[in-house]
Formats: sequence, structure tokens, C-alpha cells
Amino acid sequence: VTGFLDLFRGKAEAAGARVTPGLRAARVGAGGRVRLDGGGELRADVVVHAGDHGAGAVEPWLADKLWPVRLTHQRWAAEGPARPFSAGQSWVWAGPDGAGGLVGGGCRWACPHLEVGEVDPGRLRDDVVQKLDLVVPALVPGLAGAPVSHRWAEIATLTCDGLPLVGPLPGRPQELACLGLQGRPWSLGPAAAEAVLAGLLGDGGPRVPRCLLPGRFVGR
Repeated sequence: VTGFLDLFRGKAEAAGARVTPGLRAARVGAGGRVRLDGGGELRADVVVHAGDHGAGAVEPWLADKLWPVRLTHQRWAAEGPARPFSAGQSWVWAGPDGAGGLVGGGCRWACPHLEVGEVDPGRLRDDVVQKLDLVVPALVPGLAGAPVSHRWAEIATLTCDGLPLVGPLPGRPQELACLGLQGRPWSLGPAAAEAVLAGLLGDGGPRVPRCLLPGRFVGR
């Protein structure tokens, strides 16, 4: 969970962990051996997979569990609801941006597979934007006709069952997952990271629900 490194780095280093930003893993092997991009290898007592959908290339077991989906967002120069909301199984969302405007977004507008598998956040599809222009204003009174000041996209890492992966990989207690946050890193990420950190440090922190453990896929 790259964006949360600074939040937990101090606590991890105080517990004896060595944090080395800038190194990219190419593959995790037996015994905690981590092969690095560009050559070289290091050995880790514990490996936490906390990247994006590319984690499947580092740990093949994750490959068919993670799905990249491009989420399109935009900002309207208009007041919206006082609180954020989501609809359509969370594929449509909107909320105030803190600066007098409204931000909203979504994906999969036209069919179940739209934007699934896309890995280029720089491309905005016209059909997705058109649906976004129609759907969000229909849910927010007074938003119709408001100018759009900015559009952008991100690649979200979803899982095949719509739930994050948090906890040890099956049969590999020294490899843990903390990813698949369904495009909601700032709402799901801190709690997931705290749970993983608590498990590593043994400080009796929050327990992970069974429905989020990677082992839920074993035997299916």
C-alpha cells in the first residue's frame, strides 16, 4: 500500500524492520528469497504483498485473484451533497471536494466488462465519460448542466470476489497480502495495514475477518 508507507514506517523501524524505498521485487521464492528487478536478491523474514494488480507477477498465486479496472473521475464546479454517497453496488460515487465543488466517478457503465483489464490511466473513453455525465447529475439535484473542470482516471486493483486480501497466503505464513482495495485505498487501506502490522508485531490489534483472508479461495 505504497501511499501509506510514511504512516507506518516509523513504527515498523522502531520494531527493528529495515525499510528500503525504491527497490522493486520481481519474484518471491522459497525461504523468503526476493529477486529484485535489475538483478540482485535479498532475504526477508516476512514478505507483505502490498502493491497493485502487478503483484500477480511477483507472486503467481495472486495472479488470478487480482483484476485491474480503470476508474474514471471528474470534478464539477458546483455544490453537491454535504456527505459522499455511492450507488449501483458502489460503481457510482460522488461527494464534496472540500473546495466548493463536487467530485464523482465510477466504471463499468455500459457492460459488466467495461474498463476491466485496462492498465493505462491516461486514457479516458468517451462512452464512459458520457455515462458519467448522465448518471451522477441524475442522482444529485441541481448538478445537471454544471461545468466539469477536470477529468482523470486511476487503475484500481479489484479482486475476483470483490473483497480485499488481508492476511497470510495459504500454506505460506511468512507471506502476507494487504491489497485488492477495490479502488478505495484511503478508506480501506489504513485499517488493513494496521491489522497486518498488529499481526506481525503481536500486539493484539484488530483481527481480520475470515472473509478477507486469502485462504478463502482454497478448495474452491
